[in-house]
Amino acid sequence: MANNVFQFNDVYTISDPIKIVFNNREFSFLSIYNFYKYDAESSDDSVYKEVFPGIYFRQQSVTPKGFFNKILYFIKEKEFDSDRVVSFQLLIENKRDFIQVYRNLDVGKYPKWDNSVPDEYELIYESGTENGCAGYYYIDRFTRLNLPRNWEFPYDKEKRYIDTSRIPLYPGLIGSGTGCILKSVFHALNLVDAYSQSEYSLFTLEEVLTVTSKEKRFLDICKHFEHCNKLIKKLTNNTYDINYHDYEQIHVADYDGVYITSEGKHRTCIAKRFNVPQIYAVVVKGVPRHQQQEENVITIQKVRHNNSIQRILHDCYNSFKNIGFSQEETRELLREGVSGLQLIERIETKHGMNIYELAMNSL
Repeated sequence: MANNVFQFNDVYTISDPIKIVFNNREFSFLSIYNFYKYDAESSDDSVYKEVFPGIYFRQQSVTPKGFFNKILYFIKEKEFDSDRVVSFQLLIENKRDFIQVYRNLDVGKYPKWDNSVPDEYELIYESGTENGCAGYYYIDRFTRLNLPRNWEFPYDKEKRYIDTSRIPLYPGLIGSGTGCILKSVFHALNLVDAYSQSEYSLFTLEEVLTVTSKEKRFLDICKHFEHCNKLIKKLTNNTYDINYHDYEQIHVADYDGVYITSEGKHRTCIAKRFNVPQIYAVVVKGVPRHQQQEENVITIQKVRHNNSIQRILHDCYNSFKNIGFSQEETRELLREGVSGLQLIERIETKHGMNIYELAMNSL
């Protein structure tokens, strides 16, 4: 069996034999199964049905052996539609998004009725985690930076210059204020969901700022935007005023020499993009709390709600459609894992215009 096809035999639907994480959102098996049975486009159980972008599900018929087991099975099938024994296959053809599949280590042939005890799950599949994939930016920052998750901040804050090279990540959010020109350009084309109105976005803001940070044409867009240009001049000419009140300063948390910005994200972004060696900031130093974790095994509570699976599918294909890609072209982009600069170039090639021109034409 191919490494993107998974087979599960004779499991109760109510026992959550698997969980799927899609772009850092967790879905129970029951919510996926209910979508497959009642909401997916095709009504034919013998074919694969798409349950997430590029993730397909197919149920296989199960008939227990033995006369009495068959009788009990068919009675239960009639009376309790949500509690049944199924075999199924999972096919994954999406290298673009952050996807994890977890197998329930506690599932036997019969369901476990004590829901107060959390099940234990083992990671059996993961994709979209490589730096450069769209899914990479949905992985939590502590994992990406190889840092402990739990910290405490026992020390007083201090004001000092810090090395910009120690700020490895671009911000995922930039306050409205005077705005970010690249955020506006990509939002105008519905490429970035700036206001969390969609269940699927072609880019995160962090991805946009990261993949364009070494591209002259995008840096020129920043330079020609009045607010960004003023910040560039102040930060590069040492005319930036460090005598602001604390609440107006750049604020960073110090995670063992790695800095993450909590306030002043626009200024931090400009400093990183234009190679400003140091910036002045209010620094709070963290100390990691000791916590033992088991590798590749996580404990998660049961989740029963559907959590908008249908909207994720709809918003994915609609986002690609709005920028000119058909459903088949979208599926090919998912299979190839197209994201970042490669996706920007595909969009520009399709329309014969650069992203900035496309955005201006859309207004």
